[in-house]
Amino acid sequence: MVTHSRDLPAPDGAEIAALRQQLFTHERATRHQLAQVLHDHIGQILTVARLRLDSIGDSLQAKGDKVQGPALHEVSAQLCQALTMIRGMLTDLRPALLDERGLAAALASELGQHGLCNMPVRMTWDVDIEAATCRWPPQVEYAAFMLAREALVNALRHADATEVQVRLSGNA
Repeated sequence: MVTHSRDLPAPDGAEIAALRQQLFTHERATRHQLAQVLHDHIGQILTVARLRLDSIGDSLQAKGDKVQGPALHEVSAQLCQALTMIRGMLTDLRPALLDERGLAAALASELGQHGLCNMPVRMTWDVDIEAATCRWPPQVEYAAFMLAREALVNALRHADATEVQVRLSGNA
């Protein structure tokens, strides 16, 4: 028997909220797992490979090998670039500052990073005293940060904004 969507009862607000929470929890766990693999495994493998390659290159250059030594240093530079990209991805997945110091600090850092891009956009950051030191549950801070980050990126990329204002207020 085939069931059509019109035959199913519409979900109520509580069901929708529960589904949203499940999706949020799953996304957060997936991001955490991906960040952990990037940091603990791939990042470590690349770091060891770069260090080992540098050592081999130094040894070859010390022996007077003018061909292979520089080539190995070029590969080492590429590994270093890959490591830099992984660090950037880790920050994109979940900024460490969010866990360490909270939403206000993470948002201030995010705005600062975008402010360094030499864009002709005036950015204003306003945080009230209580929100500056308040810590909310991790899922609340994460959701608020990701929403603010997406809104900021959209304003900078798509809105031709000349000014972006971000305000944070609230309490426990």
